[in-house]
Amino acid sequence: MSQSFYTDLLLRRREQLNQRLTRTVQNVLRDKFLVRRALDCMLPGRKVRSILFVELLEALDPNVSPTSVDDVVFAMEAVHAASVLVDDVLDN
Repeated sequence: MSQSFYTDLLLRRREQLNQRLTRTVQNVLRDKFLVRRALDCMLPGRKVRSILFVELLEALDPNVSPTSVDDVVFAMEAVHAASVLVDDVLDN
């Protein structure tokens, strides 16, 4: 398989995860200001951790609940965004 296949696959999965992440953040936070701030921190990343998690989970259990997956992806991305922010604060 070519490198572009993997790139295209990752880009498609990232877009899908960003859409699911946006819905989850809106449902969890509800406050428009907090939603914007959270998404500003979470959406720009490559989502490699989350993509690997979802791919592995779906391979192990194709019938897994999408809501459960979305909740875990939200938690993973929130923790990652928080760790990046803390690291930035400590570096300054």
